[in-house]
Amino acid sequence: MGDFSRIQKELRECAKDQKSGVTASPVGSSLNHLSGTITGPDGTPYEKGVFKIDIQIPTSYPFEPPKMKFVTKIWHPNISSQSGAICLDILKDQWSPALTIKTALISLQALLCTPQPVRGGREGGRERGREAGRKGRVTCMGRAGGPWP
Repeated sequence: MGDFSRIQKELRECAKDQKSGVTASPVGSSLNHLSGTITGPDGTPYEKGVFKIDIQIPTSYPFEPPKMKFVTKIWHPNISSQSGAICLDILKDQWSPALTIKTALISLQALLCTPQPVRGGREGGRERGREAGRKGRVTCMGRAGGPWP
């Protein structure tokens, strides 16, 4: 498991800051499996939705990023609609031990505001971005508890 005291401290930080729109808590008694949530940012198709995130903490954390994926189904060009896998640089090669679970969750919120170009040869990123705006609102309403227009 990762640094036990650091993970506890990070979870306390998430619980303390209720205005950030992110939460993280242990699944059961183990600190290597967490459940997180992010609220959809205002002014986006995901507004007022609450999205559940599965978080796996690797044994080398914080020197290796947490493994995160969306549990709540979502339509977004950087998130797999089938597996919930997330394409975000700080969860891969741009991770730094200075980052935290909370900053990673806040980065996911920011990703919902501003989809990033897809790297690694995935075609259709722009089209997926436009489609995400159209389908995102419907997804949010049906799966994340967001309001109907």
